Amino acid sequence: MKLKIPWWQVSQVIIEQVKKTVEDMREARQDDNRITKEEWQDLLAENLLELVPQLAQLLHDHNN
Repeated sequence: MKLKIPWWQVSQVIIEQVKKTVEDMREARQDDNRITKEEWQDLLAENLLELVPQLAQLLHDHNN
């Protein structure tokens, strides 16, 4: 089975999620003007988890 991958849309989803990650990190930094390693890892993990369903939906929509 050959998967159809809408690369432009995939890149747009990734770009938007990176923007959200940066904004989350800015908000975290406002609290005490720094981000700990644990906070950074948590923010990155949360944003990657938000990215997975979006990409899965994109692939599903283009392969049905």
